[in-house]
Amino acid sequence: MEEFILYVDDKLELDEDQLEGYFEDPNMLERDFNLAPSCAFATIIPQVYEISWATSLPDLINELRKTYNTFWTKERLAKAKKNTKLSIGEVITLASIVQNESYIPEEQQKIAGVYLNRLNKGMLLQADPTLVFANKLWGVQRIYDKDKDIDSPYNTYKYKGLPPGPICLVKTQVLLQVIDLTKHKYLFFCAKPELNGYSDFSETYEQHTKYAKAYQKAMNKKGIK
Repeated sequence: MEEFILYVDDKLELDEDQLEGYFEDPNMLERDFNLAPSCAFATIIPQVYEISWATSLPDLINELRKTYNTFWTKERLAKAKKNTKLSIGEVITLASIVQNESYIPEEQQKIAGVYLNRLNKGMLLQADPTLVFANKLWGVQRIYDKDKDIDSPYNTYKYKGLPPGPICLVKTQVLLQVIDLTKHKYLFFCAKPELNGYSDFSETYEQHTKYAKAYQKAMNKKGIK
């Protein structure tokens, strides 16, 4: 969220502290978006905004709110609630993780299903993208055991449930895949050794371990560290 605030501050004639204060104010976010400050990222629907450099803070928030409400129609809100049993802030948070796992629509639906199954069973999500966010490991291609030690609410290897809020700005097409996630019994997934954007899914840890070993072998062979 800090990057967004700095970007807006650079492009518009707005006070950075005032903008930051708005997104940190639980009363404002609850009133305008029904979201908590930890989900401030969820207020932004990625698209082209035509905004004057002299736009006031209320006008900027109004533009964000109009776009947010245009996307989150009553029908989509109802479908998201029915399919996931999660709040909208949680749906967007889940989608932010899924977006960092795969760029392939049908894979995103299956991966969202895996995470929802783990949530429903009270399992740790163990989502690598949350470790990248917590450790600020931008651009890395591989996660190591040492990265799992960080004490952060975004460390889903240490804390159960979803992280406090989204770990990135979520594309609308990913939100749509998560809303329409695939129902199945899978609890694990691992990138295929072909490294083609697809994953191998499994219901048991034993099978998952076999897939994980094949993936690690492929990564080692390519010298990816």
